[in-house]
Amino acid sequence: MSIKSDWEDIIYRGRITASYKFALAETLLEVANDNKKSISLKDMGKIYTNKLIRHLRVYPKQITAKSSKFLEACMDYDNGKISEDELSEITLNMGFKNVLSRFHNLGEFKVKTRYYKVFKGSLYLTEEMIELVQNEGYNNLMTMVESRWNEVEESWNG
Repeated sequence: MSIKSDWEDIIYRGRITASYKFALAETLLEVANDNKKSISLKDMGKIYTNKLIRHLRVYPKQITAKSSKFLEACMDYDNGKISEDELSEITLNMGFKNVLSRFHNLGEFKVKTRYYKVFKGSLYLTEEMIELVQNEGYNNLMTMVESRWNEVEESWNG
């Protein structure tokens, strides 16, 4: 398996019960493209929630469950009902709850390549993540993720 094929497995074949994985993938790509090797989870949360909100505006269903307090908070922020600080706190407590630990999972298996590590409130990109963006191109990878995300949204939203 290669760095690229593991990424493709995550995007195309990983278990999908919510679109959080796609928002995280795009966030990782953006951080790598900005030549950052690490980012605080608080700062990353802003990028991550902006990506989710952009999609929520078009397709309100971003999860297979009936509801999500985190996605509701994203919409509340977008509608001016909660502040950026409130959304940031909710993101840190709920928005990253499962996606960070499960991103590399393919059902019961995990891909070999690790694209990041989380330590003491920050996310650190691995050399493999940097290499992926350098070799495959930011725009190509973003198109891949966005395309798959749109496909999933269309199937969930009819």
